[in-house]
Amino acid sequence: MGAVYSAPIAGALFAVEIVLATVSIRAGAIALAVSLVADVIARPVTHDATTYPWPGDGMTPMSLLWSIVVIPIALVIGMMFTELTRGAHPQRHRRVALSLPLAGVAVGLVAIPLPAVPGNGKAVVQEILTAHPSVPALLALTVAKPVLTALCLRAGATGGVLTPAMATGAAAGGGLALLAEQNGVAGVSVAVWALLTGAAVLAVSQNAPFFAAVFAWELTRPSPWLLIPLAIATFGSWFPVRSRGGYPPPAPAPRASR
Repeated sequence: MGAVYSAPIAGALFAVEIVLATVSIRAGAIALAVSLVADVIARPVTHDATTYPWPGDGMTPMSLLWSIVVIPIALVIGMMFTELTRGAHPQRHRRVALSLPLAGVAVGLVAIPLPAVPGNGKAVVQEILTAHPSVPALLALTVAKPVLTALCLRAGATGGVLTPAMATGAAAGGGLALLAEQNGVAGVSVAVWALLTGAAVLAVSQNAPFFAAVFAWELTRPSPWLLIPLAIATFGSWFPVRSRGGYPPPAPAPRASR
C-alpha cells in the first residue's frame, strides 16, 4: 500500500490497525520502516505523485462544521456498506461461470448512465475532484457503488473494499455539497466535503479511524490543517461502532458443493 499509493504512513497504519489489529510500538516501527522502504523503492515509477489531484481547497470554518455534521451521515452509510459487503461471500461452486458474467453485465448496464461506477472506486473520487458531476449522478453512485460491489463479491469476484467504501462516502459528500451550494450555502467546498465524508465512511467500514484519516490525506495531500477536520470526522463516525464493540466476525464462506 505504501508503494502503490505513495502513502507510507497510511500503509503502516493499515498493517497495524487493520491487519494486526494491535497497538504496539514494535509493530508500528517495523510496519513504518517497511512501508517507507517500499515507497522509496517505488518512486522511480510512481514519482511520488498523489493518487488524486487536489484543487487547492484548505480548511475553513465551513469544513470544520461539516466534519461534525457528517458524523451521523457517514455512520449510517458506513454501516450499510459494511452490512452489504460482509454478507457477500464469493460463491465457490460451479455456477460461478454464470454468476460472474451476469454480474459483469449488471455493472455494464449501470455504467451506461454512470460511467464512473466500474472499477475500485478511483474514477468516482477522480470525477468529484475534477469534473463536479451532477447531484443526481452522485446520489445514484452512493447507492450503486456498494450494491454492485456486493453483487460482484457474491457472484465470485475477489477484491478489496477500501476504495469502494471511500468512493461511496465521497459521492455522498460531494452530492450534499452541491445541494448546499445550490441552496445558497456559502463557503462550501465540494472537494473537502467529499474527502471528509469518504474518510469517515472508510473509518466506519474498516473500524480504523487513524488509517482512514491519514489515507485520505496522503491520497490527495491537501493542506496539513485539513487533518483536523479529517480526524474529527473519522473518529466521530467511528466511535459509536467502537462503543458497541465493533463488528462481529463475518460468517465463514460457503463450502464448494460436491
